[in-house]
Amino acid sequence: MLKVSCGGKIPEGEVRGNCRDLLALAQALRTRNSVLVCATTGSAYPYDRLLGKIVVRWLREEVPRVTVVENSGELEIRGDPARLSTMADNIEALARGGVGGDHWHVEHIPGEPYVAAGSYPIAISLEIERVGT
Repeated sequence: MLKVSCGGKIPEGEVRGNCRDLLALAQALRTRNSVLVCATTGSAYPYDRLLGKIVVRWLREEVPRVTVVENSGELEIRGDPARLSTMADNIEALARGGVGGDHWHVEHIPGEPYVAAGSYPIAISLEIERVGT
């Protein structure tokens, strides 16, 4: 199950999961107005807290924006479906071709139209899968 951690001294968050979890996130980004329930137990370290869901909202012609919605405990990812599909392609490539511990930063870079200014920076991380535990 995906785990979304945020808050604290580190000014970013993390979405962590195994290959199957990240593929589900990629599919959610390609699906209009979808919701993924996330783990709310366990450690959020090195962050302060866990968020209970990821909400995807399609908004035509909008640069993707990542927001932590404090009152509902969710990570919202919204934007134009074509741009969210590009984000999904990158997450899918990480899930299919990455090794445990690999990650990809999703954050605003001035001059790049990939993620909107003011977005909450997150790292999408592929879990290290433990064998025999």
